[in-house]
Amino acid sequence: MNRFESFPIVKTFRENLTKIENDGPVSVICGVSGGVDSMVLLYMLHRLDVNCTVAHCNYQLRGEESDKDMGLVEEMSAIWGFDCITARFNPEGAQESNTQLWARNIRYTMFHDLKREMDAGYIMTAHHREDQIETILQKIMRGAGPGAWSGMSILDGDLFRPLLEIPKDELTAFAKAQHVPYRNDRTNETSVYARNLIRNEISPQLDRLIPGWKKNILQIQEKAEQFRLMTDILLTQIESEPMTLHRENFLALPEDLWPPLIHRFIEKNVTDAKITTGELGQTDDLTNLQTGGFLQFGDDLRMVRDRNRFCLIRADSAQLKPVTVSQEDLPFISREYSVQIHLCGWKGKVDDEYLQIDADQLKWPVTVRPWRNGDRIQPLGMDGHKQVADLLTDKKISSVQKKEAILIESFDGIICAVIFPHVTPRQQIGVISEQYKCTAATNRILKIDTDV
Repeated sequence: MNRFESFPIVKTFRENLTKIENDGPVSVICGVSGGVDSMVLLYMLHRLDVNCTVAHCNYQLRGEESDKDMGLVEEMSAIWGFDCITARFNPEGAQESNTQLWARNIRYTMFHDLKREMDAGYIMTAHHREDQIETILQKIMRGAGPGAWSGMSILDGDLFRPLLEIPKDELTAFAKAQHVPYRNDRTNETSVYARNLIRNEISPQLDRLIPGWKKNILQIQEKAEQFRLMTDILLTQIESEPMTLHRENFLALPEDLWPPLIHRFIEKNVTDAKITTGELGQTDDLTNLQTGGFLQFGDDLRMVRDRNRFCLIRADSAQLKPVTVSQEDLPFISREYSVQIHLCGWKGKVDDEYLQIDADQLKWPVTVRPWRNGDRIQPLGMDGHKQVADLLTDKKISSVQKKEAILIESFDGIICAVIFPHVTPRQQIGVISEQYKCTAATNRILKIDTDV
């Protein structure tokens, strides 16, 4: 065994590498900053002959020092036989936001773009044990619940962190023993950012006062996993169908369990959901929520009561935008709206499989859009007008599905037709307005179908 192979971190790295090489070698995008962690990672990729493209972001926050970091990464990538892609970014973009968040967003956007362009299997980063500890501590101090205490994973989708279990001092010792060049970012020595404060001031004090505290923090991950398993078991008892909770079963559980269960329920169903502690605090209101009422989570998620169910749906902000349709645009076929509209001659009889409107009575262009509160229509066969909301209720459209109904509006603002989100028990796909019904004088019709 040569000296390189004798290092424990090499064994750990090899074992973790098998997590992504089950079906043979893969290609990776490796984020390399020039610091000791990422340079050690790049060196091991070189020694183990992993197919890698190096990615480096120059944020130009430290002037000449930033350029030297980039120069080192480019030079060692060339020496070790890797393609290296570097990019400079204007730091002015960070002036009105958190600089670290700005840099992180840029970094991962670049990594994912490269992964797609290079058809790579994974994005590899050099996160280590201290990064994991700092992540868990920050989550606890910011009020995150037990479900979030698990920190980072070695393999998380297309993100691969093979050094996550390795202490920083072992990486530094390895770099010195193997003569791996690296650069120190002096801004890490200041405690301006929360992560630096933990690293530079809090961590040394805890090392002195509470020996073994890092091991205890890492064990919190096990407790977080146990908590997640328990919430998942409870969810199986109250989930009635996808994106839906059985109301009575949910409310029968102790109220203290409602926030973590709702959080886990949303987390399982919506991968990009961002939920605050304050939003979870409103779960007490689920008891008195009436049918059609909802609780808002984030910008576009709602927990809606539909009789004896709580349904998770996207809010109105995510609805489709209105579309203007002129006669020249016909036929109009939209998969987004699940509707097709054709202009054709009138054959003198009504076909129940479609909606049919007297096209020559319309004021053009017409608009296809989601319905809104306050919209009114004069349904076929009625003398007066009716709220669209009431019409949908009469047709047994559930409160959750109501928002998916759409309508066609004439240029003069009169609603010509309401199209249901599904076929009703009486095989109706929608309702047309009495004002635009076909008569003996009709020549041309708009034929509206929902089979797209």
